[in-house]
Amino acid sequence: QSMASLLLPSNRVHQVERIRHSMPDYFELYQRSGLLPSRHDLENNPTIHINDNIVRLVAEGKIQVCPEVESFKGTQCRLSDDTVADVDVVVYCTGYDSAACDYVTGIQPDDFAMGIFYHRNPTLVNALGLLPIAFSGSFFFAEMVARWYAQVLSGKYQLSGIELQHRITAAHQAVIGPIASFLFGLKLGFFPSPAKEFKQFWRLLNYPCFPMMYRLRGEHSNVQAEIVLENYRKKAFVKTDEQDLSMRELKHRILAGLGERTLQELLALEEITPQDYSGAQAQRGNALILDWDMQYIQQQESSTALLDAMSPSARKQRQPQDLQAVFERVRTGELDAHRLIATLSAELEYA
Repeated sequence: QSMASLLLPSNRVHQVERIRHSMPDYFELYQRSGLLPSRHDLENNPTIHINDNIVRLVAEGKIQVCPEVESFKGTQCRLSDDTVADVDVVVYCTGYDSAACDYVTGIQPDDFAMGIFYHRNPTLVNALGLLPIAFSGSFFFAEMVARWYAQVLSGKYQLSGIELQHRITAAHQAVIGPIASFLFGLKLGFFPSPAKEFKQFWRLLNYPCFPMMYRLRGEHSNVQAEIVLENYRKKAFVKTDEQDLSMRELKHRILAGLGERTLQELLALEEITPQDYSGAQAQRGNALILDWDMQYIQQQESSTALLDAMSPSARKQRQPQDLQAVFERVRTGELDAHRLIATLSAELEYA
């Protein structure tokens, strides 16, 4: 999945469909196990469990999923549905609080700017941040933090006041790893600036988050990186704005966020076409600013949650207007076949 596609929240839940088509046997097991996340789950935390054993064993009934544990009495375990089970061993798999800093005296999670740098002394760094990292990218995230840390220590990068004041809050649920990587790259000069090299920026943004793209330029660049990158690209199927209207709209929204003066400069340098310039003008009221917070999945009341709260009669009243809007988008060419299917299935669970 390309980094550009992850900038569209509606695309993040489509990873289930990708698993359905790329791993049909695993998908069937996942459905049978009852562990497949709902669309609402994925909107709030778009991570999917890929495991060779757990999903299969649950699907085969060799591992049973039980309700919450209420109490123990001897070898008996009472569950929240009032059933009682005899157990031999209890293994606590409660996870851990990755934000805990008990091992460092006098320092709390809130003391880390962006969840990474200790705000009083940035030479203390938290390489993995304070949040889980979605859509893979954990290794890339730690590597980018390390490269940023090296520049801070060497004096080549001075953290700004805004950066030092930024805090992770309870509303922050996870980091979208690939988006975080290109935002790191923009800060550190490893990724082309959209305000100066939009062609190259947009090309790379439409690739999956391949590590070698962050070795094309800047410190520790590698002369072989472009060759390796293109070899990987040939094996990956990604859509561009030439094939997908939603990507074209995203492109124009990013351009609109750069401002009129930058747009004119990019047009003069032939970094964008007159059509892109016009498209950006049309998106001025819906511009997308490439800011630091776009990498976070934040807790909010999603459209799916609102739909779930509706009564059946309210849903029926809503559907005709929704379908009429969909048909209008088809008529104007905004929706192609792929997007039409995604739109019509957006409010349904997986069939």
